[in-house]
Amino acid sequence: QIHHINVLHNVFPGVSGAAEVNVVFWERNFDNGYDGRQVLLSDGQNPNIVHLQWEQGKADKPQEIKDLARIVAQFPNFVSLKDSISSRTPFGLESDAFVDVAKYGLPPIVDEVPRKKDDIKIYGGLGRSGKAVRYVRKDYPLPKKPKTFDKYKVLVPCAWGNMSNAGLGGSFGDIIIAKPFEICTKTYTTSGCFDDLSTTQKHAKYLMTKFVRALLFLNKFGIQASHVAFAAIPVQDFSESWWNESVEQINEHLFDKYDVPQDIRDYVNKHVQPRSEENIRNL
Repeated sequence: QIHHINVLHNVFPGVSGAAEVNVVFWERNFDNGYDGRQVLLSDGQNPNIVHLQWEQGKADKPQEIKDLARIVAQFPNFVSLKDSISSRTPFGLESDAFVDVAKYGLPPIVDEVPRKKDDIKIYGGLGRSGKAVRYVRKDYPLPKKPKTFDKYKVLVPCAWGNMSNAGLGGSFGDIIIAKPFEICTKTYTTSGCFDDLSTTQKHAKYLMTKFVRALLFLNKFGIQASHVAFAAIPVQDFSESWWNESVEQINEHLFDKYDVPQDIRDYVNKHVQPRSEENIRNL
């Protein structure tokens, strides 16, 4: 059984999603005598005897967020965004593809600049050095070529909303507008599949609204933002004229569109981390 859990803070400064690290100590045939509860320490001190949450359905989410999701779901012709979100490896390239892709039976991915005009551009990660871009030839044997391969889409970090204390839902990193034949490693998921840049820009701004990220938080239970986490977010057809306005203005238009009460608007605007057009690469 678990002997105790030590919650360490800021052990890895500057590493996204590592504001807290849980170190679990267990002992064979051990019984702590607390009838299913566990000893929880904070940086080795202040022991608390607690029941650990182990069912997602019992996770406590703010009532304002639950009410927002209920209001949005009742809107006529609601369609969830989750089906427009890719799998964890949208093009079959693992997160360490830039470091050691040979172990997956694939040719090296090393070019930092394109050699030819029709090269495939790949957004990914490069260990602790952070985000990187690499290029391969158009005939590179990608493990997957989904319909988004030759379309416009938005790349969203897998650890989007890293559950830090930056605000409700955590800290939200920059997202990327990717053109046709621009892809990503497992570091990102893709959102949307569009024929033109204009619609993709609107979709990117939509994702950056507090309205969207509040709804994301409802079904997000950890660092990773899987497609299921987007279930409460509605698909938009971008037919309204205000989609060309700023992220902040679009956020308020969405509250108006779904007739969201003022107290819920105030709660979301106060607690969700602000993001803007500056946080959308290639906008």
